[in-house]
Amino acid sequence: MNITRKILLGLFMLITACSPVETGRRIAGTSIKTLEEEEKGRFSGIARAGILKSYAAVKEILEEKDLYIYLDNPENGYLTAMWFNRIYPRCIDTSEVGFFFQEDGPGRTRIDVVSRNSSLARFAAEMVFEELNRRDGIKMKPQ
Repeated sequence: MNITRKILLGLFMLITACSPVETGRRIAGTSIKTLEEEEKGRFSGIARAGILKSYAAVKEILEEKDLYIYLDNPENGYLTAMWFNRIYPRCIDTSEVGFFFQEDGPGRTRIDVVSRNSSLARFAAEMVFEELNRRDGIKMKPQ
């Protein structure tokens, strides 16, 4: 019976083209794959600061807005947040917004703000980028 379950699980993963790790992450709610692949709800800006400083500033802004950061991975350059319904009425509390950080040159970081709700992604990007421009030592490059 145990071998039958393993075979069925293996076939399921093969058919759905999911790795066991990614399937486990999706079940646990810790997968960022859908956000990484999202194209319509993606807004980008360039911060005039390194990745760690940009990451810390964005995280601080989200915490100041009392948003729930449920995935926080500075080593891989991303964090995700929820509870935007507190400041943006056209979403639900579990609508997730991802923030992805990538080096764009010396002292410059590309910040991608992504959500499957494109109007929420636009709102979050504008909010974060405006807040970053108000901070000392970190500004957004004009687009």
